[in-house]
Amino acid sequence: MNSFKLIEIYRVAKNHVLQTYEYGNWSREQGSNFCSVHMNEKRNNLQKFVFKGTAVEEPPLTIITGTNESVKIDGFSRDIWNLLESKLNFTTEFVAGLDNAYGSLDNGTWSGIIQMMINKDVEFAVNLFRITTERLDVVDFTIPIMRSKYQVYMKEPSRFSPMWNNFMTPLSRELWITVVTSIIVFGVFGSVIIHVRKIFMEPVEQQLTLLDAVHLVFGAYCQQGQPFTLQSTSCRVVFFCAHLVGLVLIAAYSAALISSLAKRKAVLPFNNLEELVRDGSYKLGLIYKSAEFNIFYGSGDELLNETYNKLIEPEKYSMPTTSKEGLDRTCDGRFAFFLSNNIANGLLDTIPCKVIHLPGDSFRGSESMVLSRNSPYRELFNHYLMKLKVGGVLQALQRNLWPLATSDNTSAWTSVDIHDTAPILSVLAVGILISLLILLMEITFNFCINNIHASGFAWTT
Repeated sequence: MNSFKLIEIYRVAKNHVLQTYEYGNWSREQGSNFCSVHMNEKRNNLQKFVFKGTAVEEPPLTIITGTNESVKIDGFSRDIWNLLESKLNFTTEFVAGLDNAYGSLDNGTWSGIIQMMINKDVEFAVNLFRITTERLDVVDFTIPIMRSKYQVYMKEPSRFSPMWNNFMTPLSRELWITVVTSIIVFGVFGSVIIHVRKIFMEPVEQQLTLLDAVHLVFGAYCQQGQPFTLQSTSCRVVFFCAHLVGLVLIAAYSAALISSLAKRKAVLPFNNLEELVRDGSYKLGLIYKSAEFNIFYGSGDELLNETYNKLIEPEKYSMPTTSKEGLDRTCDGRFAFFLSNNIANGLLDTIPCKVIHLPGDSFRGSESMVLSRNSPYRELFNHYLMKLKVGGVLQALQRNLWPLATSDNTSAWTSVDIHDTAPILSVLAVGILISLLILLMEITFNFCINNIHASGFAWTT
């Protein structure tokens, strides 16, 4: 035999017609010649094969309508699956997820969609599941589609803290020291010039003490005029420089101060998970029968175990079934909700109150779609999901769902109330009290002196 062909034979699924594809050929004269097309590119036609899939309600990723036997899926995850259906030529029949739950491991038993996968009731789920070691033992995952941070969300408190350092932070500590030093230096220099002119030239300026000169320079930094007109050029140059430096400083300081006052900081009852547990007045919710549940349940971390035992286990059968329900509950009062930031960002505009996340403690994780264990289609799906990812299609879908904050050109004014200016008003009040105290002391001292003079007492040495 001088030559032969290599033919690849495969089926899309059981009971489907055999498919053939020329893999390569060999001849005595030319040697071997193999096809360079990737296997998954050759098998990109699933011939309208019907998959059985499932999903749970999780707006904005999955939005479900229809009955339990035949449901319709919309949302971000469905948009990705539509692209795969179009490219690979297959269709999907969806059924509702068991208990409308992702699935978690509780007392050795799986629940929700994970249990459906184990039972082979469905072949895949379009929801984005958090990849965990426990789940990897029983199901297969596609490549990571999204990375998330899991954080604690709560209703923003109505109380805001007066930021005492707002009036100091616009300038750095080194710059504040430089400002004070320059005021003293300008004051000393101006006072020296006046005294030198008094000695060597006919004085043309009103005589100033060092303290008066420093006070005038401070007024120049605050863009205040002098109570008299400077006559000599040398003094005018000194105070002109002081006004110029003060103009730049006060402009920069005012801009930074206004910006800091407009950014209000709420007074949080706690800042991280540990403080939440110690506080004890809030309940902590999460989606029951989800990967978030298994972050706390059976964890080897002491804090996570304590959180589960005190805040989650007593309420686990009344946990929200969707992220939207959990965020809505935060508006009722003392309820915090543990959630992925990607899902939260897509829902915050639909929540009737303003919800914020705690600044401390976040848990990072990767999320992807789920297939039944040892699925023969995993590599094929991963190949085309990677092409969507590299081509920027997945990123474009994410931007459509979560527009960048900079794309919203409409901004609401933030009013600065009396609490924001409490520090400077406190300084004003203290200054008034000190001035009244000094006035009282001056009156008392003057009264005593007048009494001494009236009594005819003579001071002797």
